[in-house]
Amino acid sequence: MAPSSDDLAPSSDDLVPSSDDLVPSSDDLVPSSDDLAPSSDDWELLLAIAAAVRNKSKVSTQVMEATILQVCEGRFLSHKQLQELLGRSYNTLRLGYLSKMVKMGQLELRYPNKLTHPDQAYSTKK
Repeated sequence: MAPSSDDLAPSSDDLVPSSDDLVPSSDDLVPSSDDLAPSSDDWELLLAIAAAVRNKSKVSTQVMEATILQVCEGRFLSHKQLQELLGRSYNTLRLGYLSKMVKMGQLELRYPNKLTHPDQAYSTKK
């Protein structure tokens, strides 16, 4: 005998819509700056902070690291956002600065247990 749903009532009238068991809190959410648009005031401020690095082809390691720490203060920024802010390639940032700064405890990862997470981002460590 083939399975059939003819015996089932096509109604959910007896179901009560409820979200009583949902907690109205976002404490477990990680702060993100992915929603910063180029037109936002925050983004404009970050662009201004990073301008000294972005507008030069070479800066000292100290200047680059200080700028990374400043733009990442209080927010997580993805490598793409950092590339745009600082005017540097992914490899330059990752190999020259970000990996080292994470190891030294200056930056923290949004996903510390998954280094290759596609939404990985960096924030100044508190």
